Amino acid sequence: MGRNKYLVHLPLSDGDYLYYINNEIEFIFVKPPPLPLNRQDEGTITDRIAQSSKLKEAIQIWIGNLANPNPAFPTGADSQGSSVIAACESHLLFPDLTNHLPVLGIDVCARWSEYKKELVQLDKLKQNLISALSTGILECFDGLDLHFIYDNEHYLGDYDCYLSPLILYDVVLRLESNDEGYDHHMKFFSWLENNAPIVEEGDHVLWGKVIPYLRVPKKDRALLETSVPKFLAFFENIPSSEFITMARDIIATVDKLKSERDRILRELEQTLLYANLPGNCQYLG
Repeated sequence: MGRNKYLVHLPLSDGDYLYYINNEIEFIFVKPPPLPLNRQDEGTITDRIAQSSKLKEAIQIWIGNLANPNPAFPTGADSQGSSVIAACESHLLFPDLTNHLPVLGIDVCARWSEYKKELVQLDKLKQNLISALSTGILECFDGLDLHFIYDNEHYLGDYDCYLSPLILYDVVLRLESNDEGYDHHMKFFSWLENNAPIVEEGDHVLWGKVIPYLRVPKKDRALLETSVPKFLAFFENIPSSEFITMARDIIATVDKLKSERDRILRELEQTLLYANLPGNCQYLG
């Protein structure tokens, strides 16, 4: 160990020297003095342990919000793919995980990036199907200003239609998902054909008596009588329509996402087994 009046130095293996203050000398510092080297190391280690704990919190939030994908149409904003992504990435330190997890040889961050694209694509596929069904229904009732109702407790007003695209979306998914879907479709069609007459009620006309599906002013009765057979033909032909192919794409995407989700969760659970997460932290410097 070398020493002069103010500094002490240690030779390093590469020929350089490590200098630190000679503690035998009393100094007056114009700024707070640096910590002794050993205390600096302790602080760095403590900071990294605390940081690893926070990073694990981000991983746990990620795990907790990575909902299992399903083919159903999202009925609330929190069930859309974009909302799932936002919830998974909600922790402040989530972006910093890309500096740590790859160091462990875990490529979950790259896998997540691709998963997000597929999740957004799934939402688009669902929206395409629901939009196509909506267009098909409206074409059947051309000339009537239909308003789709999604609550069966709702009192039907003029042009309110309870047979919404969402109901038909479920019919289409069942057809593609299992053989029972065809029985469900045929029973539904038989019910509409045999148990949903057009009846007058005061100044209005209803399609469906036990279950009213649509209400129009009496002046539009002739138009309704023309439209209902069109809808029945449209509904009957669903099993051989393009909607089945669209549902098939949705289900295939969901199956792919489920498999990928399982792999992501396994890798995230694996990271939680590490005492500390290595890597260069963008917040610790």
